[in-house]
Amino acid sequence: MLHERIKEYLEKLDREKNPLENLHGENAFSHEMKKILDGLKPYKPSKEDQIEIQSFDFTEAYRTQDSGWTTYYGSMLSTYRSMFSTPEYEYPDINNIDEQYLDYWSERARQAQNPVLSARYADLVVNFSPMVLSEKADIEMFRKVIDSNIQICENLLAIDIDCKKKIERALFLSTFIKDERRILRAKKATIDLEKKISVDDKPSLWGFSFRLLLLEFPKKVKCTKQEEKELVEELEGRLKRAEKNRMIVECATTPLAEYYHKQKDEQNLMRVLGVLENMLKTDEYINSSHLLILGAYEQLRETYGRYASSFSKAKESENRILQEMSRFDLDEKKSLKVVSAETTIDRKEIDDNLKRIFGEHEERSLPEVLQMVVIQSLPRKENEEKYFNDISKQSPLELIIPKNILSDEGFSIGKANSFDQNFLLHAVQGVQFASLISRFAIDKLKEKFSREETFDYLTNSMLFEKENKNYLKKAVFSYWDGDYLVSSHFFIPLIESGIRELIKRCNGVVLKPNQIGGYECVSLSSLLGNCEYEKDLNQIFAFFGKDVVFYLKLILTERLGLNLRNDFAHGLVKEKFGKRETSDILFCVLSLMSFLKEK
Repeated sequence: MLHERIKEYLEKLDREKNPLENLHGENAFSHEMKKILDGLKPYKPSKEDQIEIQSFDFTEAYRTQDSGWTTYYGSMLSTYRSMFSTPEYEYPDINNIDEQYLDYWSERARQAQNPVLSARYADLVVNFSPMVLSEKADIEMFRKVIDSNIQICENLLAIDIDCKKKIERALFLSTFIKDERRILRAKKATIDLEKKISVDDKPSLWGFSFRLLLLEFPKKVKCTKQEEKELVEELEGRLKRAEKNRMIVECATTPLAEYYHKQKDEQNLMRVLGVLENMLKTDEYINSSHLLILGAYEQLRETYGRYASSFSKAKESENRILQEMSRFDLDEKKSLKVVSAETTIDRKEIDDNLKRIFGEHEERSLPEVLQMVVIQSLPRKENEEKYFNDISKQSPLELIIPKNILSDEGFSIGKANSFDQNFLLHAVQGVQFASLISRFAIDKLKEKFSREETFDYLTNSMLFEKENKNYLKKAVFSYWDGDYLVSSHFFIPLIESGIRELIKRCNGVVLKPNQIGGYECVSLSSLLGNCEYEKDLNQIFAFFGKDVVFYLKLILTERLGLNLRNDFAHGLVKEKFGKRETSDILFCVLSLMSFLKEK
């Protein structure tokens, strides 16, 4: 049984029908009921009291893609142990909902006179019946939700943004139950609501009737020619009134472009996209920063690209934008700030590390030392994953905020949006830091062993025994002499040919037919990305860790990695090939491949 004070409060709400004043305004009802019950302590709330409070604590239009819920209503509060776990606690808890809840809400929906109350009760029945009963709610509840939400919007009993959600819900449910009379009512209420609440400089309050009626439900909700004409003219009018307002232009051109695409109207499609392009290219704020200009051009390329397969002019415009991007001559450094951090390494740690590598009491041979240097230069993936998980828990925003990776030429290489992509960036830092630590060992390696000794050793290794001796000699000698630009350019082809030779010896296929009747080499990216070859190579290099191929890809071919092979092949980021760090990393990869012996 409801407590008498709760019952009185609900009866008052039913009589007065006052408009809601805040976003998710129904939450105020549960808040007030909680206050009433707090004043009644030590009274223990009944099941009905709890159901009433929870009725208004559910969140409408819940973000189902971010939760485990597949329902229109979701929890108001969720707590997590970590970013990547399921919720530890949710309120209200979906698992508590049973037939008693549904029966109670059904009865209250029939009793309530206030459309705000009846809409909420009935919609909870509609929302949770499939989960609890494995069947749809009674048609009466659907009709109650639709009629009540329309009434809320007609009388503006909720704030504008909530009215927009409620009329969308009414339209969706009326099409779901195929109730033609209610579809017509919901359509009219949608158009009328936008006329009441729309304001040019508040894009969230206009364009929804166009989107719902002409883009999302055009087959289920029939608009007359006149209604369609007026909806298009209304949105075109907003675009015309604000051709220089970035936010309004973007919000108007997106639905208009989709509409003209559906209508196969290339002329009007290109016209509205032209307005967007002109605004983005002339906007004063966008032109104040290289990064903003780059973002605007990427947006234009993606927008034209969306329609390129349907319209030749859109394809031409996409290519034109790409050509303009390739001619960029902008100083992106003016738009960026350097963020640096210091790492202090104790001299004793360095000395102890050198003793481990070169031997403290008994001197090690060149192959033994190279083996120790390689082990140090390739961090173990499982350790990096654990470290990355720990960092992610401490700084979750690092994963939430997308990262745009820029080339030295100033264009975007790609975006790191996912956990795996962010881990790649972290793994690159691991390789770079390992290279810094290995530098001391490599310096001593060059002091202890001559370039001639190193050249002879590599010449006699299995993968390089058939290699051009002058080429290999130039690579090693230039590296020993500190000419890193030359050594890096020689190391990369040697590494690639070594990988191909290894895959051939494992009975792998390194050639493929070409279009002119001959054969060409399978790309290194494809070879390292082949699951079978990856398994074989990891097995071969198991002594150095089970994920050697992951690091080969990260260093040589991964776009979000160092990508040294591809940057070298395409003449990109030339400056990094003159840096010692790059040559050190490549030398360690070359050394890794020198350890293989034929059985």
